[in-house]
Amino acid sequence: MRRWLIAVLLASCDGPPDQAHLDGDFEAIVLQRASREFPCATDQLEVEALGGEAYRATGCGDYATYECAITDNDGEWLEACERAAHDGPSRVDAGM
Repeated sequence: MRRWLIAVLLASCDGPPDQAHLDGDFEAIVLQRASREFPCATDQLEVEALGGEAYRATGCGDYATYECAITDNDGEWLEACERAAHDGPSRVDAGM
């Protein structure tokens, strides 16, 4: 069972948000999530889009990949991101 770690509800009558809006929302969700998981301040974290709905947070020698999705909940759009199950090691090797 997948457990959603963080979610933001958006009300919309016109359909789902456009991709630019989603990218901004997903990056903010990933940044907030990573700020609780990583051993450093938010201003030391970077979030990059990997394509599709995948994002990578990097900072203080750590990284994590997050998968994001949007679902329609009776006309209210639910945006959520969770850490990817296939994510590699969370520490970046300084020698790489």
